[in-house]
Amino acid sequence: MNPLEDVMSLAVSSLCRMPVERFNEAHWPAAVIAAWRLSEDPDIDPAAIAPMSAQVHALMREMSDRFTPPAPSAHVDVTPAHRALAAGAGRLSALGHDVIFGALALTAMQRRPELATRANVNGLVALIEAIQERGPGGPFPGWDDPTAVTGHETVPDLGDAATLASTTLDAFVATGPFHEGLDQGVIVHLITHAHATLLLDDLGLHETSRAAREAQRTYLTLVARRPDPDGSVAPGGHDLDPRTASFWEHDRRGTGRWMFGHVFKMPLAFEALVRAANRDDPAWRHHLGYTMSVT
Repeated sequence: MNPLEDVMSLAVSSLCRMPVERFNEAHWPAAVIAAWRLSEDPDIDPAAIAPMSAQVHALMREMSDRFTPPAPSAHVDVTPAHRALAAGAGRLSALGHDVIFGALALTAMQRRPELATRANVNGLVALIEAIQERGPGGPFPGWDDPTAVTGHETVPDLGDAATLASTTLDAFVATGPFHEGLDQGVIVHLITHAHATLLLDDLGLHETSRAAREAQRTYLTLVARRPDPDGSVAPGGHDLDPRTASFWEHDRRGTGRWMFGHVFKMPLAFEALVRAANRDDPAWRHHLGYTMSVT
């Protein structure tokens, strides 16, 4: 049995019912859902599951005020959440967090239908709609109005999963050193947003996935236009592999509190993209290790 199965009800409830004005704090329950999925990844060492799960429980204890116990509520259809996602998936709202959070929550509800309660579904709809009212996010030129972005002709069509994955992972490497506190999250979400489009396809939401892939083209265009201020995090110490037990046996909370939860979300997304790309480029793994080295 998945060792994180018993916390999924709390994680899904907490993500879906996060007050919309605090939507960014949904990162914490989303991290738990991602870890639950990561523990089932076919490429992770089975010996890594126990230490990784221990870190999930440590995160939940440390961030206990971000977790909301489930409310008694009737089971309902998740279609309203599907409609909410479809309404804005093509806009790249808040670095695509409507799609990222929505896809993770709906994936959990698909596996565990009893989690699709009225409270959770209504809360998820409200969260998605609130995020879609925001701009694309990121402190970079052109991000205020993604509809004004030009340059898409340099980004291939991402309708094919292998093209989506390889194009995104190549762009991830091309970002080079990131700037902690400025754009680490922008780089990380380039990967997690692409992964969310794959989850949408797994959910059967193919039209919404296609719209989200257009938003990913905007993302790929904009991420190449980042400024290059002083203070970037120097490469080094990044021969890390989240598939291994040794990675998780080290306390990964760091100064960034488990990279704001992305120490779980990032490897989940990365491994899914590598499989979709049908190849495993050492440069991709090298850059993942670098990104994961700063927590």
